Amino acid sequence: MADRRLLICDTDSAYVTALTAFLMHALKGFSITTYTRLESFAGDTGSYHVSLLGEAFLEEALKPEESARFGTVLYLCADVGNANGDGYPSVYKFQHMDAFVKAILSYAGMPSSNKGPVRCRTKRWVGIHSPVHHELQLPFALAYAKHAARQDKVLFLDMETNSILEELIDCANSKSLIDALYLSEEAAGADIAALADYYEGMSYFAPMRNFGEAAGITDGQWERLFAAADRTDYDTVVVLFDDGLQCASALIARLSELILVDKPGDYYRKSKTKIQRHLSAMTDGPRMREISLAMSANNLTDGTYRFEQLLHGNLGRFVESEFA
Repeated sequence: MADRRLLICDTDSAYVTALTAFLMHALKGFSITTYTRLESFAGDTGSYHVSLLGEAFLEEALKPEESARFGTVLYLCADVGNANGDGYPSVYKFQHMDAFVKAILSYAGMPSSNKGPVRCRTKRWVGIHSPVHHELQLPFALAYAKHAARQDKVLFLDMETNSILEELIDCANSKSLIDALYLSEEAAGADIAALADYYEGMSYFAPMRNFGEAAGITDGQWERLFAAADRTDYDTVVVLFDDGLQCASALIARLSELILVDKPGDYYRKSKTKIQRHLSAMTDGPRMREISLAMSANNLTDGTYRFEQLLHGNLGRFVESEFA
């Protein structure tokens, strides 16, 4: 379990992505949250041990009512000759990464021996499924993974056969879930985490591009991907899946918990009851939790909302209260 929380904020999204990818493997005992947009950062309410903040984000940390929750603030500067961070210690963005890691560990009060990846069996697998095909099942799953990432190092697997993940978070990842699957096939002991991208403190793969990609994948191949995920140092794997997933039975057998997302009303209750009967018949089935999500996408005006507003707004607060 991650016991230190690291915040990285900078407007250079490519740099933040590359830095986070390195640190996720170079540090153990840390969960990492990142922001590249000020409007998203403004909605954050988390507490951190160390905060690496670019110049555009320092003003928020300087507010007396906010400063305590950022822990040790380090100014992430792009120019070694212009390290003006309003009195905060400066960390040069483009220095040698060994020195970068040592600086973070030092300010976090951790020994430099903490550097280096550690592989262990995954702590738990949590499945999320909506028998009623709730239109907000993906945002709900992301909000849950974001919540879990407050304590654990989280890998989010979107196994929907027609996912809009990349469209929602506006972040195209060239490496997909299928790429990770093929890597686990090609090399024994392959580190699939190296292909992951990062969003709101969690790691994720781009989803399958369409339902045809999954058509030729066998249960055995999916099992090898799941085993590869177990070899990573993630504490929790959160998996969103729909009715079109061919390996659903193999996946469910691996889950320690299954969250069923439904809608209020008798019509929707029938779908939920049917899958509950099926899962209850499994000898070692997962623990089930029912979530009635009364929210809808109908009130989201086209082109006028940001997806982060869902995660940090009513939906995010709902998930935080349900799983507090």
